[in-house]
Amino acid sequence: MVNYLFAIIFLALGLGCARIFPPPSHNNIIFSFKASTVPAWGFSNSDSTDIEVTCSLTNPNSDTVYFVSTSCYGPRFYLQYENSLFGNYSTVTCPSMSFIIEKIPPGDRIEFTTHFYRKKPSKELILGFDFFEVDKDLKEEDIYKFKLVPWRPKRKPKHQNILWADIHRFE
Repeated sequence: MVNYLFAIIFLALGLGCARIFPPPSHNNIIFSFKASTVPAWGFSNSDSTDIEVTCSLTNPNSDTVYFVSTSCYGPRFYLQYENSLFGNYSTVTCPSMSFIIEKIPPGDRIEFTTHFYRKKPSKELILGFDFFEVDKDLKEEDIYKFKLVPWRPKRKPKHQNILWADIHRFE
């Protein structure tokens, strides 16, 4: 009984999550992006162009890095940007979405593309990525122990590891 009570207190204080979700050990992952204007899809309020963004996560380390993503939207769901200025097009409809663990091999990178529309006029795009690094042995079902749900994967600010890219300025 005492062991059971100790386990409940341990998990309630969040101490159990520290073992499952260690702090990032690869603090040098590089997030970057390229942006260009493209003809609008129809949601823009400020002009007749939208923004196509190709993002990349680069691993300069000598070992593979593992991170959390989602099955339908992929890494673009973890982008951080000014929601009052931009919206991210949802081009995928998923009847069911789950977490997946993606990896970036040593000295390699992954790329993904997304499209934004402008809610208000803006001459610059500031973009970040919440890099949720996990251990290579973590099972995908264990991600739910961190109280995330796939359709709302944003983490609380104290748990985020935002990698910020250089600001992109539009002409």
